[in-house]
Amino acid sequence: MNRSTTLGFIDGPSADQRLELTLVQRQAGNVELVMSEQHFAEGIGWFTQRSLNLDPDQVSQLKRMLQVQDLPKERTSARSTQPEMTLKLHSRSQAEDASPLAEVG
Repeated sequence: MNRSTTLGFIDGPSADQRLELTLVQRQAGNVELVMSEQHFAEGIGWFTQRSLNLDPDQVSQLKRMLQVQDLPKERTSARSTQPEMTLKLHSRSQAEDASPLAEVG
């Protein structure tokens, strides 16, 4: 059985859009970060439009790319009163060390 843990949400360009980040451990034992674009509709609630699955190596590459860039913080969020969350993702080494794949804090 696949196990999943929702890490959190990132505000979208409007109050009815968001990005959900989830860690999924597959039956085979591999772990993926799933980024799901979600929209809100009356009578339905939040629903997923599309998802993107990233394996630990892809997450590491994305993390390195984002650390190099100086991203502007011009956009103000519709829900900016939520506390910030730091997400630390670590890929497994060839030796499969015992460090966690993710730390949320």
